[in-house]
Amino acid sequence: MKFCWALLTMCFIAVTFSGSTEGKMSQEQIDLVRQLPVKKEFQDDLIQHYDLARDWLLDLTLSQPRAGRASVPCLACRVVMNVYMELMRATDSIGAIIAILKLIGCFAADVINVLHPDVCTGALDMYADDLHYIIDNNPALKAIDVCTILLGKSGEDCEGNRTEEFFNWTTTLKDGKPAIVELAPVPESAVPVKILQLTDIHLDLDYAVGKDTDCGKPMCCQTWEADGVDANGTSAGPHGDFKCDMPISAMNELFEYSAALPGYNYDFVMMTGDIPPHNIWNTTLLGNLEHYKRTNDRLLKLFPTDRSVPIYPVLGNHEPHPCNLYPPRSVWNESNFDKSWMYNAFADAYADQIKDPVALAQFRQTGYYTIKHKDTNLRIIAINTNFGYTLNFWLFYHLPDAEGQLQWLSNTLEAAEASNEKVFILGHMPPGSSDCWSTWSAQFERIIVRYEATIMAQFYGHTHNDAVQIFYDSSEKPPRPANSLYIGASTTALTNLNPGFKVYYADGGRGADSTWEIMDHETWIYNLTEANTNVEPNGPMPWKKMYSAKEAFNMTSFRPKDFDGLAKRMLFDDKLFAMYHRFYHKDSDARSPCYTVSCKLDYICDMVIANTGDYSHCDRFREIYDIGEPTTPRSDGGGQILGASFLLVIVGAVVKLILD
Repeated sequence: MKFCWALLTMCFIAVTFSGSTEGKMSQEQIDLVRQLPVKKEFQDDLIQHYDLARDWLLDLTLSQPRAGRASVPCLACRVVMNVYMELMRATDSIGAIIAILKLIGCFAADVINVLHPDVCTGALDMYADDLHYIIDNNPALKAIDVCTILLGKSGEDCEGNRTEEFFNWTTTLKDGKPAIVELAPVPESAVPVKILQLTDIHLDLDYAVGKDTDCGKPMCCQTWEADGVDANGTSAGPHGDFKCDMPISAMNELFEYSAALPGYNYDFVMMTGDIPPHNIWNTTLLGNLEHYKRTNDRLLKLFPTDRSVPIYPVLGNHEPHPCNLYPPRSVWNESNFDKSWMYNAFADAYADQIKDPVALAQFRQTGYYTIKHKDTNLRIIAINTNFGYTLNFWLFYHLPDAEGQLQWLSNTLEAAEASNEKVFILGHMPPGSSDCWSTWSAQFERIIVRYEATIMAQFYGHTHNDAVQIFYDSSEKPPRPANSLYIGASTTALTNLNPGFKVYYADGGRGADSTWEIMDHETWIYNLTEANTNVEPNGPMPWKKMYSAKEAFNMTSFRPKDFDGLAKRMLFDDKLFAMYHRFYHKDSDARSPCYTVSCKLDYICDMVIANTGDYSHCDRFREIYDIGEPTTPRSDGGGQILGASFLLVIVGAVVKLILD
């Protein structure tokens, strides 16, 4: 019976695809909606708000990328999700439905130029089993719950009775926060240690020179694509392309150059996630493992154990297969949800780097761990931010504090505080990223503010940009800058950025007196256009130090109050902001300048929002500028480029074609 309903749904898709294009359903479409196996109220909503839901889905699909904090109609999301979830719960033959979707739905998507058929069919295959299991095994999950999470800030205004137990959970924090004492300046005679950050490598072992860079997919330049040139008369170059991921020769060049900088004897290396490429519609388990191996082997050859330069790895959202999906250990014995192969691959590769058996065992289970750095007072805490990532659909299976990570983080910081240790936190997705779940982000902020005196710096990737974000203690009036984080420059050029890496200078060379605060940081890049145009095979690359923050921004220290001051200075100094904007995009000649006041304020808002559910600090800065505009969205980088398209294919595959 359920399969018959699925066939009816597919017929409905076929009819509606050739139906009304003016935003309203035809009578024939309405008659078919009335036969769908969903509640009458959901049918009514679909008929009444057809135009709104259709436009939202098309916007999700066609954007490249979407605005990071756009105001998306909650009603449209709920219309789509109510129908989709009802259909999924009425279905017992997901394989048959996917087969028909490929024949009808993906063909339709190709005809109307929304999705390349390879992307559509591949994504349907990739995510169907996980989504069906998640929705079928969490009967308490409602459409409003899903929309509240997926829509970010705008989702918090969704009307209706959400499942409060999914949202009203808190992390336990120890009372007795120490009084905040201003640290003495680091002595001018202190010799800093240097730390290398590599992030968002996105190696593509199938990259091929000469391939078309405009293949109609979110990522191109792969061996099976046609040779050709884009509208600008260029094809995939020997050193990479702005629309493609990293060829192995370019990755090796970047690794080798960063490792061998004269005088840069690194104290340690941070690898903050995302090794596989962005072709998430056709990844494989074995393919991911091969990308891990080629990347990790190269790094470990450059930084062998006997050099005493440990590499501390972090897992990104692209590490699992399927991409983004981090199921809890409780379902690893179900179907193909076991992710021990991924965790073990990294733990095995970095066993000699992490060393601590307790940390290594934790890494194998959850992807987060903590370890003391050598014989110092610095503690490394590597977290798995994918447990707060909105496109990790397993959040909808068990929402509160996945794998107990945030409570573990709080407990670990409590122990570090008691032992008078200093802490670096390493992660992949910044908690202020637009695709970080606001409830998770708010709990994370509580932890950071509580232990601000212990946490000396945080390091992330994911967005592909070069940026900072500030945490504020809102219990004080005015809110006091309490902590800050750094977002490293991506290795990959995808999203129109020059390949790069970051180096940090830290007060870590004074033994027990070391504060481990950051004393300066710099970013190195090569100009991709110049490299592809002028560099002969195996010739010298046009590397350059893009900037030193201390010199460029005229900063004497890099404490939270200093970044708050930088943000305020940029409000009224257009040249200073233009420089920050250029560095943010890694001096890319494929990026446009930001000239308008609104654009400037959006970038500064991104800098002062470290909790995705709290826009008050953004509004404060707007008031300082006295512009009186409401909070508006700004486009994010690599983390969102594929998210919206695949949200449509994965979460709305059936209904998208019904509404289109």
